Amino acid sequence: MGSVHGWRHAAAIEATAIQTESVYGLRWGGGVFVNYLFVIVWALEAWGRTRTRAFSESRFARWLLRTFYAVVVVNAAVVFARGSMRMTGFVLVVALVLAWRPRSRSKQRDAPAL
Repeated sequence: MGSVHGWRHAAAIEATAIQTESVYGLRWGGGVFVNYLFVIVWALEAWGRTRTRAFSESRFARWLLRTFYAVVVVNAAVVFARGSMRMTGFVLVVALVLAWRPRSRSKQRDAPAL
């Protein structure tokens, strides 16, 4: 935000709208707010994990969070990436899928949930 847009929120929204239109055909700058939401959700989840494991142990909540994270990461790291960064993003997505794959019951008790 600082190095690309000079901390100008309007400039970030306009640049996002232009990029979104070139990829999806829809001029929408709301992706900036989706990124803000991503950071807030991720921070709240991390904070919540230090308080209780109840939410993170819910299959539905885990599925919901992982779906949200995956949509944001795929768009940011693959769809909107350029050049060699797209391949790096693809490797990141594959690593997430592997980390999120179901484990056996004995391994689930020993390893922390992601």
